[in-house]
Amino acid sequence: ARRQREETDRIMRLRRSGISSQEFRTAAFSLDDGQAPGPMGILQRYVENWEQFYRDNVGLLLWGGVGTGKSFGAACVANALIDKSVPTCMVNLSAVLNTLTGYQGDRNEYIQDLMKYPLLILDDFGMERRTEFAVEQVFNLIDERYRSGKPLIVTTNIPLSMLKNPPSLELKRIYDRLIEVCVPVNFGDKGRRQAKAEAKMQRAKEFLLG
Repeated sequence: ARRQREETDRIMRLRRSGISSQEFRTAAFSLDDGQAPGPMGILQRYVENWEQFYRDNVGLLLWGGVGTGKSFGAACVANALIDKSVPTCMVNLSAVLNTLTGYQGDRNEYIQDLMKYPLLILDDFGMERRTEFAVEQVFNLIDERYRSGKPLIVTTNIPLSMLKNPPSLELKRIYDRLIEVCVPVNFGDKGRRQAKAEAKMQRAKEFLLG
């Protein structure tokens, strides 16, 4: 019983330290609403075969429209692996850049702390401001992860076609690394909130029109 309590406490610490957003600490495959069975099935198989993907340094690129469940899916992976005692870090990329902007010490030390995790998840890639500083820091982060030989999961609203054909050399250096080590998973264009709103409107019409 003591060992079980210690393991439970350890998993709780991993979750608090690894998942920056409290909203995502409760995400689980069992809570999925079934709106994206294909992509969510891929994520479950990723967790089930984690050891193999870790050895082969295979990550995922979760792309699609706003509100399609990419972040929720990534959080499900994070929580499932943490439940297996695999240290996992899920952080919003804009938050990382904000930290780096005001960081008083060696920025490389902060980046190296992120590299220690067996799995790093960068949420909302491409939503950050594309200043010269931001692009440079994103490149440093992605390149360091690329060189670490450890898997990376990225969620983004950027279409795969744009990731494969970036508008600038600076972005090409970043996107090429992502596509090389991350398997693209398409979550589609229709957001869950939009789908729920349309379903609600349809039910209202049926009720009013009889």
